[in-house]
Amino acid sequence: MKLSICGLDCKSCDFYQVQCKGCREVNGKPFWAETGCALFDCCSEKDFKTCGDCDELPCKQFIELKDPSISQEQHLREVENRVNRLRNRQTDYNAE
Repeated sequence: MKLSICGLDCKSCDFYQVQCKGCREVNGKPFWAETGCALFDCCSEKDFKTCGDCDELPCKQFIELKDPSISQEQHLREVENRVNRLRNRQTDYNAE
């Protein structure tokens, strides 16, 4: 598993290695974000490795960042999964 700043599993994403190399590799500016990822910026400003380093996880910004292609129910399940991944740190952040 390759974990993004916000707990997504990069390797499970259809765009990984095609249009995106991972948030760290693109400095928080994935192809889908015009101005960059607010969660990446937040972690960078606080000198956190991931959102999992923050006591406010999951914050409002984390919860509101939703993939428009999934339902609200799916989104809430995915938020819970991402929070669990971040809290359990079940990954190598730099794994390919």
